Amino acid sequence: MNKWMKRMIALLLALLLVTCACAMGEQEVVEEVGEVIEEAAAEGAEEAVDEPEDEPVEAARSLHRLRLGSSVYTVMIDDDYVTGELTEAGIAAGQIGCYQNDANGVDVDVFQVSKANAAQDLSHFALQRAGAEETVEVVWTSDVFNDIETAWYWGKRTQDGGARRIAAFFLDSGKSYVELLFSFADDDSDVGIWDVMNTLDTMQLKEIPVGNSRFTLTVPDDFKQGEISDEDIADDQVAYWYSDETLMDFDIYQFSKEGLSQTLAEYVVEESSTYPAVSELVTDGEINGIPMAWYRAVDECAEGEYDTITYIFENGDEYIDVVFWLDGPTAEDEADYIIHNLIDESKLG
Repeated sequence: MNKWMKRMIALLLALLLVTCACAMGEQEVVEEVGEVIEEAAAEGAEEAVDEPEDEPVEAARSLHRLRLGSSVYTVMIDDDYVTGELTEAGIAAGQIGCYQNDANGVDVDVFQVSKANAAQDLSHFALQRAGAEETVEVVWTSDVFNDIETAWYWGKRTQDGGARRIAAFFLDSGKSYVELLFSFADDDSDVGIWDVMNTLDTMQLKEIPVGNSRFTLTVPDDFKQGEISDEDIADDQVAYWYSDETLMDFDIYQFSKEGLSQTLAEYVVEESSTYPAVSELVTDGEINGIPMAWYRAVDECAEGEYDTITYIFENGDEYIDVVFWLDGPTAEDEADYIIHNLIDESKLG
């Protein structure tokens, strides 16, 4: 029985005794009632003294979701993180993001590395990376965060003349690996790294139409449809898609074959010849069972010249062009991810 209940019972008993005292006129009962009330009051005062003061509540942190390169993976990080500058050496090593938090002294670097010249499974890639470190304390070649397979290691390295502790986490992103590298002071044992990793998730995706054709593309949910001008419409452009989270955007064109080469192989040669510099030309490719042609070129827009890759496929008596503007360090992988999610809805059961 807790103290509150005891006090209530004591007070009820006191009231009962008072009633008896009034009825019987006995001074002894009244004195006993006074003692009971005093004891109950003393217990209440003692408990009030014992009760701890309210502790100050820590203000809720403001977080935002960070997409890891062109992959579908995301984590939540504190708004105290600010975007840092990438170095030429970092870019050459596959670095695509740099974030710094002066509040806790943690740096977070994001790398995205092609599998072309790397170990072909996640565990061996993690061991490969760990082998290049000065000091490695622990390696986990297989772990899971929120049902997402990872590999990771902890270690130390010398940076800017001092020792820094590091924690590197690796994810498989199809044709590439993603690395999330935390760097922090050697004497800091817990700087919220596990809090970040426990928010690891896959981003939301959505299907978008490819003009009024039977095809669809799957893109990250943050992509939005932009406006197209009358001039763009006159050039057979039917859609423009962009995202505030990436520099890469893309255009969709849909037009009749009338007056053009009637085979895909011939048409891609015809269209690509209008550009002065074409670095790649494929006339007989295939993506998801869909006959495909593509070429790389340099194209101009209002902001200047950019590398582009244009994929061309057929929709009955029409051609469709999907033109990716390859701006930013992750643009190649983003374009590759989107075009490889092209679906012919007529072939679905």
